[in-house]
This record gives sequence, structure tokens and C-alpha cells, in this order.
Amino acid sequence: MWLTGLRIILPDGEIDCGSIQIMGDRIVAVVAGDRPALSEEPWFDGRGLVALPGLIDLYGDLLERELEPRPGSLFPIEAALHEVDKRLAGAGITTAYLALTLDVFDTPWRSRRPDHVSVVARTLMLQRATFLSDLRVHLQCSSQQSDAPSVVDRLLAEGLCDLIGVRDLAGDMAQVAESAGHHAIPVAIHQLSSAEQAADARELGIRVSMRTDSLEIAQSARDLGFAIAVSAPNLLRSQPADDHHNAREAVRQPLATLFVSDESPISLLAALFMLEREQLLPLYAATALVTTSPAAAVGLNDRGAIAAGLLADLVLVAPGQRPEVRMTIRHGVPIYQRATAATVSANVDRSSAES
Repeated sequence: MWLTGLRIILPDGEIDCGSIQIMGDRIVAVVAGDRPALSEEPWFDGRGLVALPGLIDLYGDLLERELEPRPGSLFPIEAALHEVDKRLAGAGITTAYLALTLDVFDTPWRSRRPDHVSVVARTLMLQRATFLSDLRVHLQCSSQQSDAPSVVDRLLAEGLCDLIGVRDLAGDMAQVAESAGHHAIPVAIHQLSSAEQAADARELGIRVSMRTDSLEIAQSARDLGFAIAVSAPNLLRSQPADDHHNAREAVRQPLATLFVSDESPISLLAALFMLEREQLLPLYAATALVTTSPAAAVGLNDRGAIAAGLLADLVLVAPGQRPEVRMTIRHGVPIYQRATAATVSANVDRSSAES
């Protein structure tokens, strides 16, 4: 299949008007200009649209809010996963690390109790092949959870964690990080409070910082080789949040190496085009913050860019003040498609999720 007439965003620049050839689940060619005139392959006319790699989100808490909107109000796990999956595909996110928080046994948030977290992670793993997007588990741990190492060890042994997040390095959190390392699972620290803590985290093999207490600490962590995450919603807010100004400064300096969606999947795409519109970054550099950089941070070397040989994970966007996803493609298959984007030749499989 060919996608043609697109503005294509590459890792180090862009093609004003080009075409992408997909065969199976891979990109096989990226060319300037129109598709070959004599090609008999099905094609999609994307004129006026921007082609980005599928977005990669290392931290979003949407699943937890679907599982339990209020303390004690548990929803069926399958229903929550289905709803989250649809929203992510519609936001152009093709790889998502969904936050699950491991809390104390008697927490009023029942979805955060160790037994329920285990069931959710197991359900996600068993149903992974059925989801539109590539859904993964980002397990958050805290030193307040006294049995965290044993619970994490069980989940790691079953292959139910894709990314471990530690709130700090107090208590048993160093042991948790070491266990993740033994299983070759990446670890992120969620609250870096000092340059010394950053150095300690690096000794434990931690390379991703989800939040720092100051730009100075972020600089120290960056100097140590950390990937520095910035909250996309905080970058977009018109009303200042705690780190709203720091988020913009982290981009300007530059310290930020990746964006995460936090509570808002649509914030990733909106942030990219806002950065371009306000001339803070060219679109290709902004796009790297939610594609190439997060992929590199967790060792995903088969996606994150539009290049021959990589997975055909793509999002086609109508640009503007409020950019709109017109089509999301994962592994070469449309998983979300706006009705206004239905200018595909009759030979293209239409089995995508309509908006």
C-alpha cells in the first residue's frame, strides 16, 4: 500500500510532499513526490495531511481512572481496557505504557491493591494481541508498600511488567530497581529531588526521570545520561500548574528529551503542533519527543521514526490550531480512521475503527 501526497516528518527534517510504501507490517520506502504512476498497489491520498510516526507514551494514568473513577467504584477490567484502547488509537498513540500503581493492601483505591494490580496486568497480557494499540504495563512502586519487592518479583517472573517506576529510592526501592535490571526491564524514577539522588539512581541502572524538583536537578540528571520526561498537559495548560513554566523552560534550554501524556492522551499531539506554532521547536524536533526519544529510552529499536525497515506505525494528522487525527496505522493496518479520510482506493482494507 502507498500513502501519498503527505508532508512527512523525518527524524532530522521533513519531506514537503512525499509518499510512504508499506508492505506487511513494515515501511519499505519513503520517497519525495507522488507514488509511482504505474503502481497497481492500493493507495491513500493524504494531500493536506502530515505523516508522523505513531506516538509512543511512556506514562499515562488513563487506565487507572477507567478502572476506578472514585475510590471503591471498580469497573470490569476488560471494559476499561477496551475504552482506553479506543481513546489511545484516536489520539494517534500506537505504543502506550499504562500506569498501574502498586499501593498498600488496605488502600481505599481497590484497583491499586496488589492482588487487583496483578489481575489487571495478567488480563492485559492475555489480551494484548487483540488491542488496537500496543498496550504495556508501567508499574509504579512506592516505599510505602512494604511488600513491594516480593510483589514486583512475582510480576516480573510472569512477564507482566514492561517498565518499572519507582517514586524514590527509599526503603526497598533500590531492591525493586535491581530486580527489574535482572529481568532486563527498564526503570524510571518519578521524583528526582537532588543531584545526589540522580547519581544514586544511575548506579542502579535507572536512565529515565519522569519528574524533577527543579531545572537544576534536571540538568544534573541530563548530564548523567538520563532521559528527562516532561508532562505534555502541563506544557499546554493556560493556567499555570506546579511545573508549567518549568516544562516550557525544559524545552527551551533544552533539557526535555521526551513528553508523557499523564492524564490526557490528546495532549501529546497538541503539544507538538503548539511547539511548532510558537516557534519553540521545528515540528521534526518536537515529534522526536514523543517518538524517537521515548523509543530509545526504553530500548524499542523497531519503531519511533518513518524509515524503511521500521514498523509501519503511523499517524496522519490534519494540522491546525487543534490538530486532528485522520488515520492511525499500526503494523501497517489502519486502527482508527475518520470518515473524512476515506479517500482510499477500493482495494484497501477498511477494517479500521471508525470515529
